[in-house]
Amino acid sequence: MNESNGWKWAFLILVMVFLLLLSCLCGALGGGLLGLGIGSVSAWTPVYPQEEFPFAPMPEPDWPGPQQLSRPWLGVTFKMVDEGALLVEIVPDSPADEAGLRAGDIITEVNGETVDATRPLSAHILKYHPRDRVTLTFLRDGEGQEVEVELGRRPAEVPWGEENFPFEIPPSNGG
Repeated sequence: MNESNGWKWAFLILVMVFLLLLSCLCGALGGGLLGLGIGSVSAWTPVYPQEEFPFAPMPEPDWPGPQQLSRPWLGVTFKMVDEGALLVEIVPDSPADEAGLRAGDIITEVNGETVDATRPLSAHILKYHPRDRVTLTFLRDGEGQEVEVELGRRPAEVPWGEENFPFEIPPSNGG
């Protein structure tokens, strides 16, 4: 009798394990099917637009418009010679013209700094700004003179000579 009781207990344990596995299988399949059903229902649920939060208006950036390049301008065309910058052409109504400079004058210094091949007139002038005042030392007919000039702003349209030779005429091969 003891032996038949053992079979009963073994059979009972086996049934319990089978039911446990069956319930796990049903739970896994049922949970998946239940999730699929919930997903299908929520897919058909109408979605109403959410109320938008009012944002503060964005100010327009205060960007400056196109800036015009402002370079100092003396209004001369020159050629470098041993003594300094030989003025070849003076633009009418330019700062150089108003200061009384003439073609043939040789500028030797700008504010006390020597004008030579290593530091031509253009390099000296470009250190300043329009409306700056500079003292030019120059030779006229072999005599040293000085004049104070207020530099101008280079105009957008300059005469033909200035357009092709903004500052310096390159040396020619013949000397």
